[in-house]
Amino acid sequence: MKTILLAVLLFVIPQISTFAQIGDDGTGIVNGYNIGPNAILIGADLNGADLKGANLTRANLTDAILEGADLSNSALLGTELGGANIQNANLQEANLGRANLSGADLSNSNLKNSKIEQSLLVNTTLKNTNLTNALIFNSNLSGADFTGSNMYKVLSGYIVGRPSALPEGWILSIDGSFLVGFGANLRAAELTNTRYLGSVLTALTEKAFEKISTLESNASELIPKTESNAERSAANALMIDALKTQIDNMSAKLETLVASVAEKDDKIAELKKRPTLEQIRDARAGSIVLTVEPDGQNITLGLTIEQSDNLVEWTSLDGEMTRTIPIPDGKKFYRFALDK
Repeated sequence: MKTILLAVLLFVIPQISTFAQIGDDGTGIVNGYNIGPNAILIGADLNGADLKGANLTRANLTDAILEGADLSNSALLGTELGGANIQNANLQEANLGRANLSGADLSNSNLKNSKIEQSLLVNTTLKNTNLTNALIFNSNLSGADFTGSNMYKVLSGYIVGRPSALPEGWILSIDGSFLVGFGANLRAAELTNTRYLGSVLTALTEKAFEKISTLESNASELIPKTESNAERSAANALMIDALKTQIDNMSAKLETLVASVAEKDDKIAELKKRPTLEQIRDARAGSIVLTVEPDGQNITLGLTIEQSDNLVEWTSLDGEMTRTIPIPDGKKFYRFALDK
């Protein structure tokens, strides 16, 4: 009996893997998808994919699934990521300049040291993301939700639109152009000064908070003193009101006195217009002022004649002529004349 030996040759054909790492140029094949600039990856399933250092400039990843993907150090310049699921992804030091992230969900993702310049984040979800040292510049944040995010040392400037929510302690600047952090969750932050952004963001240092605490303590000590001063102020106010009343009364009396003085001044001015006794006596040479006798209403006139040889020495002639004139009530005028 012949024995036939059958040699069975087994050829193991190696299965070509659809997974490969990204090359140094940022391109490659990942999960069967060609990764590189301008790639069309709409709705692509890249869940948990290793896209570290990938160059996806101007690629279209609309509605793509990138949950848990590693996109650290990737170039996403002008990339379309609208509506994409990027939750729990690693985008540390990724460049998202001019990227469209409108409606995308980046909840719980790591965006530390990332650059988000001239990007669209309209209605983007960024809940509980790590944005430490991220640069958010000249981007549209209208409706973006930053609830619970870590924005330690975030630099921002020339923001367009208003986010729907910011983490505790963060607000928009007065002109709406900057994200400004001031809350207690920034105790370890340093004050950041950047000429590039043209702004000093108010991330307060621990020393600043200590000073605030000291001021609050001093304020609590001043409250009782303030209340005591308020009581004194009330008493002083009553005294001031009483003094004002006295001053008003004195002012009224002063006005009366001023009016009385003015009236007297008018009378004095009128009296000054009248001639004085001396003026009457000196009205003309030889004028005589007649006075009524104190024991009656009579005036006695006396006339004496003098003579002189040289107009220097004068002697009286014998005899004096007198005449008594009764002065009746009322006004009377008398005139005296010498007959020839």
